[in-house]
Amino acid sequence: MKKLLIGFLALVMLFVAGGAAIADASEVDSLIKKLVEKGILSATEAKELVGEMEKEDQKQQEEITQAAKKAAVEETKRMSLPKWAEKIDFTGDFRLRYQHEDTENDNNPSRSRGRYRLRAGVVADVHDQWTAGFGITSGGGNPRSTLQSFDNGFETPDLRLDYAFANYRPCKFAGITAGKFKNPIWQPTVFLWDSDIRPEGIAVQVKYKLDTGEGIELFATPAFFVLDELSATTKDPVMWLLQAGAKWNITDKIYLKGAGAYYATDNVEGNSFTYSAGTNTTDGAGDLVNEYNAIVGDLEVGVTFPGPVPFAALVGQYVKSDADDPMGGSGFDDDEGWLAGFKFGHKKLDQFGTWLVGYNYRRLERDAWPDFLPHSSFYNGSTNAKGHEFVFKFGIHKNIDLTVDYFRTEQIRLNADNLDREQDWLAVDLNLKW
Repeated sequence: MKKLLIGFLALVMLFVAGGAAIADASEVDSLIKKLVEKGILSATEAKELVGEMEKEDQKQQEEITQAAKKAAVEETKRMSLPKWAEKIDFTGDFRLRYQHEDTENDNNPSRSRGRYRLRAGVVADVHDQWTAGFGITSGGGNPRSTLQSFDNGFETPDLRLDYAFANYRPCKFAGITAGKFKNPIWQPTVFLWDSDIRPEGIAVQVKYKLDTGEGIELFATPAFFVLDELSATTKDPVMWLLQAGAKWNITDKIYLKGAGAYYATDNVEGNSFTYSAGTNTTDGAGDLVNEYNAIVGDLEVGVTFPGPVPFAALVGQYVKSDADDPMGGSGFDDDEGWLAGFKFGHKKLDQFGTWLVGYNYRRLERDAWPDFLPHSSFYNGSTNAKGHEFVFKFGIHKNIDLTVDYFRTEQIRLNADNLDREQDWLAVDLNLKW
């Protein structure tokens, strides 16, 4: 009879441990204690009964834990991205701009307008050594401007292909990119190459850090760019180039970065380009009279400090083409250009209150460089111009900043009417990146 009662109580305990109980653990303990007091159970039998109950409770908890882990794994699988999506990086930025420009003695009023720019892109890891990507952008066909003005009665402007490329990395320090891609040429500030230009062709990028403990990294970029495709001839305008340089971390607070480049063009002479600024020397038909073979030098020296101004740098650039007296016996080659400037503040605008101030003076003679490539905000993207640039950037949040950019420029050589046309150009930008 006692064994039957013990079995019955064991079943009750199991029922309680299973979650459909009629009493909590303290009530069960009291019940067992009373059964011992009345002599129905001995102390040994009570102890055995409690042990059986604890074993069943532990088993039940383990089952619950395993079920919870399984559910968590299933939920993670359900919520996680598919494998193909894990190989893709999404990037983009948005710019909102107020722009003002005024050129003296050009018979045009000053101009103010609101503008915006949207860029978005994806890059996918196709294989361990292969990536491919493409991007879209606002703006028209001009390769030096992706900005869209507020105009035309709320029209819905088109999006354009910004870049489309494939990249192969045969080793960790070298990569080969082909297609239409972001400019691989390093320059300490925007001068000879407008930042919106996406060259078309093929480029190799090499970066190799010397294992000497001196903090020196070498880099080189040989490239071949197609400038135009002409259906009436096989002599398409092209550009060959090689940039090579080094970055030397002299100390943990001082660095020096410099590069030299050689540019060679074929079939540029005798052709014209759609987005030319019209300032290179041309013949009576409007075709260029020079190839633009040129040497270019770039330099940046930077220092970090403790205190309220944590970073400062000096920048410089120089270009000289092989144009030979393009003015036709004037005695002036007009084949050089240079830039000198500085910047100080915070190297990265990664939080509220960070800032950067910059200034440079630049001079780009008429045939120092092809006039469809320079910074589009510097005297309408032309050559034969000189002047000042002032920049102020203020960090609002990580990936959000406010930038004020001002140019005061003028022509180096006046037009035939001998009128001095100085230009003021101002942009106030709100930039957001993701």
